[in-house]
Amino acid sequence: NSAPPFRLRNALLGSAGLLALALALAPLSIAVDDTGVSVKPASAFASSCFIAGTKVIMADGSERAIEKVGEGDRVLGADGAINAVIGVERVFLAGRRLYGFNGGMPFVTEEHPFMTQAGWKSINPRATAAENQALVLTALHIGDQLAVMRAATPRSVGSSALALEEALEIAWQRLERIEAIDADPATPVFNLLLNGNHSYFADGYLAHNKGGGGGGGCDGGGSG
Repeated sequence: NSAPPFRLRNALLGSAGLLALALALAPLSIAVDDTGVSVKPASAFASSCFIAGTKVIMADGSERAIEKVGEGDRVLGADGAINAVIGVERVFLAGRRLYGFNGGMPFVTEEHPFMTQAGWKSINPRATAAENQALVLTALHIGDQLAVMRAATPRSVGSSALALEEALEIAWQRLERIEAIDADPATPVFNLLLNGNHSYFADGYLAHNKGGGGGGGCDGGGSG
């Protein structure tokens, strides 16, 4: 009737126990590798995120699901900048709602900033400020013009495959509707940690990862 040895008790916890802990303490950063499941607190700007399947535009102009983007990859950002991925936060939705624009599938939480013709905006600026006070932005409203990718045509320059020149074209999409849904708290959501101007395209929309300060702008609109 004695308690199982310490090592056995740890083994009995297993992955399910850690995932349950993650749900209780979210937002957390979850990693799974050959050594098992590791759980650690997420960074300050990790709690506003995109669902799996959200398409990110890479430096070569291709699209990749955000959950398949990894450290060392390069993504296209504001003003044609190429930003390096220095980390990927993977956390649980943990009771938050998901939002979509203009009838599109809800794909993002309310804190995430998007570029408009009037600068960076989010659905809930207070929640954004709680994660990064250095990022100045205002509330997103119906009628705002969102920056969206119209075309990105990369080409190699010289003999270096890493030297890319982007033909970047931005369009402005009027925000007609914002839809919100409740989703499973265990839904994994993702955010890219970047250098450079801290911006990337998510499902065509120019988004800020909330790292650093005001980040980059784009033609026709000011930065935050």
